[in-house]
Amino acid sequence: MTMSLARRTIAPLFALLLTLAGTATASAQPAAAQQFVAERHAAATTLLRRPAGDARNRELSRLFDEMLDFQELGRRALGRHWGTRTPAQQTQFIALLQQLVERAYQDNLQHTMQFDVTVTGTDAEGDAFLVRTEARSHRNRRAPPIHIDYSVRQTAGHWRVFDVHTDGVSLIATYRSQFNRIIGADGWDGLITRMQTRAAAGNGSL
Repeated sequence: MTMSLARRTIAPLFALLLTLAGTATASAQPAAAQQFVAERHAAATTLLRRPAGDARNRELSRLFDEMLDFQELGRRALGRHWGTRTPAQQTQFIALLQQLVERAYQDNLQHTMQFDVTVTGTDAEGDAFLVRTEARSHRNRRAPPIHIDYSVRQTAGHWRVFDVHTDGVSLIATYRSQFNRIIGADGWDGLITRMQTRAAAGNGSL
């Protein structure tokens, strides 16, 4: 085989291999996102079954920090107000939001421990995926399921959840509505004060 013929033969094969590799990677991503959500949910549920205490709380906080992208959640929830804040204000806001979200998510998990949670599928959403889950009551099998869906994307090579949808209601949208209302009425300082009060009380809501 001459050099020119070899090049003409190898080049299409190389392009085909690249295409197949790209397809395999793309097709593997929904499964990886789905596995990430399932594993983190199972790990959190296992922790919550342990006796309450500082050690358990530290492990839960570490797990939530690995699972949830608080920076992205906060940026999207704050919407147009994000760009008007200084880096120091943004950092303070994210730290407070993390405490609120962790508390709210832990409360939600405590509730769903009375349910069988099943992953039902994954849909692509731009550069992210929506991992859909269904929670059915242990006690009342006839009760309609609760749908809890997770918006997941890769950040610096790691999967992170940046939004949670409960029966179609987005956590980001809920927080954004609350933030807009509080800032409109009480300003930025009023929002921070409200978040500090709720975080100190161990309350996940505003």
